Amino acid sequence: MPPSVVADWMAENGIEPEDVLLVSGDEVRTIVENLILRNLPKIAHAA
Repeated sequence: MPPSVVADWMAENGIEPEDVLLVSGDEVRTIVENLILRNLPKIAHAA
């Protein structure tokens, strides 16, 4: 995925780059999984 797409997604979900750097990989995974689950209705329609 292009970095610009990731950056846009982070901005839309209120994730600051500093926040990602200061947490463990497991915490990042949990955050991303929760955001994906919360956005599933939007993702399904976008496909």
